[in-house]
Amino acid sequence: MADKPNVNPTPKQDFQSNQSWIKMHREMMQQPMLGVSIQFAMLHFQRLLTDTRTIDGNSAAQNFFKIQGVQEFLAILKNLGEMPDIPRTKLDNTKLTQ
Repeated sequence: MADKPNVNPTPKQDFQSNQSWIKMHREMMQQPMLGVSIQFAMLHFQRLLTDTRTIDGNSAAQNFFKIQGVQEFLAILKNLGEMPDIPRTKLDNTKLTQ
């Protein structure tokens, strides 16, 4: 049976359909200055959140969720060009009946 085209790809699948984008993304993510810039931008963002005085638990929780959102976004950005490994299957002849 022929593979059916994916008529509703996820944004990641759509991105990964272009091999040159994957190559350029991997090259970009390996640049040392990008990691430094991301780290210092995150530190500055955390500082901005802590500069304002938190007066209640809801504000503190809101700031935590903002930081958590940035961490989740960065994880997606870093892994955008990576494809999951296809698990290897072992041939098990003990389950064959014929």
